Amino acid sequence: MERTRDYDLLFTNTILQCEEENAYICDIQGFQRIAEDTFIFKEISFLNLRKTALPTAYLFKPPMAWEELTEKEKCMTQWLEKSHHGIAWNSGDIPYHRLHRILQICTQGVEKIFIKEEQKAQWIKNILPNISISNVEDFGSPPLEKVLSENQYSIMLSAYGGNQCALFTMSYRYELGC
Repeated sequence: MERTRDYDLLFTNTILQCEEENAYICDIQGFQRIAEDTFIFKEISFLNLRKTALPTAYLFKPPMAWEELTEKEKCMTQWLEKSHHGIAWNSGDIPYHRLHRILQICTQGVEKIFIKEEQKAQWIKNILPNISISNVEDFGSPPLEKVLSENQYSIMLSAYGGNQCALFTMSYRYELGC
């Protein structure tokens, strides 16, 4: 538990003290396209560090039909649906072709985005190249699974089968200070 307090202090002294007025915490969930080595965004959520507003989340429709995925991609997608984020391939209410435009609009004026995992940071950088993107792991943020295992709130997550949607993950990290 001492180690978690160290992370909390590091988070408070680095990310929460970010001087930029428009800094966001972000999380994304989606599916990896093996055949084309691309990432398909399904859910993205943002939280402004300087405002008390609720997080904003967007859920996108799939960019292609299920039948267009390879068998390996279908298998991986089903595993992610059942064991990781719980987001069904066919879920979503926003057409996928609007992804770039929505991200540009909702990050207008944003100077810095904090996100967990280097790969996710790179995916966001590819879409938003003019915004400073920082991986919170570089500031010592522990894996969410470790935080949950050390915290009483992990019971809540296990009640839902262990799925981790972007909105929950990002909000939970913010509340815990990591």
